[in-house]
Amino acid sequence: MSYRKKQVTYSPLYGIIATFVIPMILAHTLFYSGYGRKHPNSRGTLITPPVVIDQQQHQFWQIASLSPSDHDMTALETLEKRWIALGKDKKRVHLTIFKNKKNQIAMMKNWETKQLEQETHQKLETIKSKHNKTCKLFIIDPESRAILCYDQLNALRDIDLDLRKLLKSSRI
Repeated sequence: MSYRKKQVTYSPLYGIIATFVIPMILAHTLFYSGYGRKHPNSRGTLITPPVVIDQQQHQFWQIASLSPSDHDMTALETLEKRWIALGKDKKRVHLTIFKNKKNQIAMMKNWETKQLEQETHQKLETIKSKHNKTCKLFIIDPESRAILCYDQLNALRDIDLDLRKLLKSSRI
């Protein structure tokens, strides 16, 4: 009787090794080639540490503007149209204009006006964006902290994109 020798095949072993090794090599290559660094997470400037506006927590996000000039009024009107375009999410976002004691602001339809303490107003006025310009618009979270700021070089679309990301990940 002649016995046939069993042929040993290593192809399943090579397949398993390739399944685990190739993704690691690909991830390493992408990471060190700078792939993720070219795509920023937010369009605005992250404020670190966040500026606390007041101690009261809210059930809504806020788009806030520091006391605007006449030139900024057209930008605020455009921003208000973008707020209306949020649809059902516009209930979760309020439009706010911060004023200090010195200036008087003409009332706008959907914008609420809040009086800020002088110290907080000065902190917000001194914040610089990543373009090294002073920030005029802010996104404020439900815990009343200014977390993102925008200057004149940011398009209003940037605020809209960042706010939609925040609303998608927020429970409030």
